[in-house]
Amino acid sequence: MRRPETGHEEVAVRYGVPRVPTWNVARVTLLDRLDPAAPLLLVHGPVGSGTTTLLADWALTRHPVDRPLVWVDLAGLAEPAAVWSAVVDAVVDAGLTARPPAGSDGACTPRAARHGLLRAIGSVTIVLDGLRRPGEASLARDMVDLVRTCPRLHLAITTHGDPRALRQAASLSVDLVDLGPAELALTPDEVAQVLGGGGSDPGAADAVHEATGGLPAAVRALAVAAADGTLDLRTASSEALTAVAAAEVVRALRTEEIDLDEHVLSIARRLSVAARITPSLAQHLAGEQVDGVLSDLLDAGLGTWTTQPQPALVLTPVVRRALRAELTRDEPALVEPLLRTVVEQALADQDPTTALTAATELGDTTLVGTVLLTSMAAGGTGDSQQTLRLLRRLPTAALSHDPVLAFFMALSYGTDARQRPRALEWLALASAAIAHRAPQADPDEQTLLHVAEAVVLRLRGKAEQAAATARLALDRLDTTPRRANHLIDLLQPVAHRQLGLTLAVAGHLGEGIAAINRALAYEQPGSAGEFTVHSLLAGLTATQHDLRVAAEHLAAVDRMPRPPRTAAPYQHALADLARILLWLEAGEVDRAERLLDELGPELTTHELWAPFAQAWASIDLLRARPAVGEERLVQAMRAGRRAPLPTHWSSALVATRALLALADGQGERGLAMLAPLSSSHQAVRVVRARLLVSTGRLEQASSLLASADLPDEGPWLRSARRFLLAVTADALGRPQVARTSARQGVAISRAARTAYGWLVLADDERAVLRRLLAGTGEEETEAFLRTVQSAPCVLPGRVGAADLTRREQVVLAHLAEDVELAGVAARLHVSPNTVKSQVRGVYRKLGVASRAEAVARAKELGLL
Repeated sequence: MRRPETGHEEVAVRYGVPRVPTWNVARVTLLDRLDPAAPLLLVHGPVGSGTTTLLADWALTRHPVDRPLVWVDLAGLAEPAAVWSAVVDAVVDAGLTARPPAGSDGACTPRAARHGLLRAIGSVTIVLDGLRRPGEASLARDMVDLVRTCPRLHLAITTHGDPRALRQAASLSVDLVDLGPAELALTPDEVAQVLGGGGSDPGAADAVHEATGGLPAAVRALAVAAADGTLDLRTASSEALTAVAAAEVVRALRTEEIDLDEHVLSIARRLSVAARITPSLAQHLAGEQVDGVLSDLLDAGLGTWTTQPQPALVLTPVVRRALRAELTRDEPALVEPLLRTVVEQALADQDPTTALTAATELGDTTLVGTVLLTSMAAGGTGDSQQTLRLLRRLPTAALSHDPVLAFFMALSYGTDARQRPRALEWLALASAAIAHRAPQADPDEQTLLHVAEAVVLRLRGKAEQAAATARLALDRLDTTPRRANHLIDLLQPVAHRQLGLTLAVAGHLGEGIAAINRALAYEQPGSAGEFTVHSLLAGLTATQHDLRVAAEHLAAVDRMPRPPRTAAPYQHALADLARILLWLEAGEVDRAERLLDELGPELTTHELWAPFAQAWASIDLLRARPAVGEERLVQAMRAGRRAPLPTHWSSALVATRALLALADGQGERGLAMLAPLSSSHQAVRVVRARLLVSTGRLEQASSLLASADLPDEGPWLRSARRFLLAVTADALGRPQVARTSARQGVAISRAARTAYGWLVLADDERAVLRRLLAGTGEEETEAFLRTVQSAPCVLPGRVGAADLTRREQVVLAHLAEDVELAGVAARLHVSPNTVKSQVRGVYRKLGVASRAEAVARAKELGLL
């Protein structure tokens, strides 16, 4: 948006501001970010990124009208003295100050420039366009010192060079607004505007954006070529678009009068085989010391510097393509060995994306598989969507017949909920590839195939098959001697993590935790793999409410550097689950709810989403909103939204839903939910017993509660079962059982540092337990009772009971539909007399005398 010219404002000096091209697309968001009040503005990007045009547009449309602005073109100037001299000359020529005295050697110094600028009338903005060496520490410090000691001075800088020294100098002294290459790149929508403004087809915006990386000069070059009729954007290949864009970058380099000698250009061509160039990789590719070469390339505007995941030069995409084309044309024999060097060094630098890019370019599927497995062992393969884009470069037949590649295709698709059908297709292909390969494999490869098969089966929703295969794979891994096979040694930690997760997903939490624990013996201290192990263990032990152990693992996680969440959401998510459950234990419900809310989008593709759904239910219980909690849980469980849920977790969620129904006063409905499920499931047994106690069926409850501990029952279920058994035994006149069970419940809770088992008790039941535990003289018991003193009561005492059979429940549902009894009999394929008998049983158990009363009473009890 241009500033309106009212004719009433006095416009201050605008000296030397270049003209903005008519085809320029206004970057409104970027212009808004360039705050005129900031003492230092920095716009940096490679040649052709539009730094000058953006700042000129800002100077003409956003800069305060009452503040002078002086534009200093620094083209061809590199030495600090020449820079300061140009600044002083421009300010003097603009009529803002007299010329300050020069230094003893006649050169202009920062001190002389400051002296002159301090004499300037009012505030002033000086634009330094095309600063050649922003990485020179002394120059950066002088500029920051200048704006710090001249409060009325504002500096705006454009540069193609490395801005780190300037950023560092400013960080502790002055405010800095910083726009870099990512912001300067045009979006696809902006590319469409450029094309449309030049008379070209905006529909080609995506292809042009892909070919140019959004580099403004390259986009403009394609728009001009299309308008001239020399290029058809609709039919041109990606290679043709890139060639035209690269030619524009070369032209821009010449326009900028940047000189690179042939030796540096020769090294640059070698470096172009890599997407990201770390100093160590540059040395390996060049075969010599290259300390100054990367700086020369940065100063020439051929790329930008990044610090994540390691410090590296990133060549501008079109520049890299142009240099790579020259390398392929002039020295084709060098390309393959250079790419293999990239793979080897990038893996050593733990840069999986760069390694995978080079391996896929080689088309060596075995090498691609090794890169993926090595990266996975080191803690992750990087951005999954980028991995998918790179793997798609390989022939589909090669991908589908290689177990490792098909497996990683499935993993990459699986991170996007919208791509789940494709993930399932690739999982099926991976299964077929494994089955085809296994008979030909040697014992070591068979071990790796068993690991892959277990994970594939898990991701396909075949939890028990996956668990059986995981046990076989663990046996083979644990009997493989160290250093017998390099790849197996490398994959031991990730294999134990994945196989342990496979067992946990199937509901065998104890086995899964034990397998993941064994991975610690193989992990490097402080590595991403160790972070993952502690995160998984924190979440899984917290799921069982063994919060003492969970807190220990979470403390280990918090002491370690964190992998980027985008690259490793699973590593973070289970640590967050532990955090949520610990906060709930501490009564910090608001914090837990906020974090769960933030995790929502991420959990749509997470295999272990069920424990997070249980955490939501706990929050809804604690906030006394059971109906809301049940609806939330039903939505989460709805078929088609997520991966198939193993029996263990689906039963656990039904048990959670039944508990929510009880909290809403609908005990019979809760029991009806549990009717199809076996009491051999840990949570089902405890929740069923809880519902039986609430509906007055104490003998049935006592029988369930008195049975032995189940595998993977976990502290909260074991403690809850003891507390409920104590209450039931007391009511049935079994005082010794009651006291013993109460003390056992306390001991389990104290050992695991959880009071969650206490939450399943109603107020009157808590009073019974306090009586049973009174006078023991045990400090741990007294401490536990103090801890739970303020625990909220989330479940009611007794609720109405109606011990209907399954058939009576079905008949009752038909009664609510106002169907004649003959019609009910026809639907159920029984005689009318049988239905009449069942209706009488319903009336008797509900204590009613008519159909209308039966329906009303059933609704009161939550049966309808």
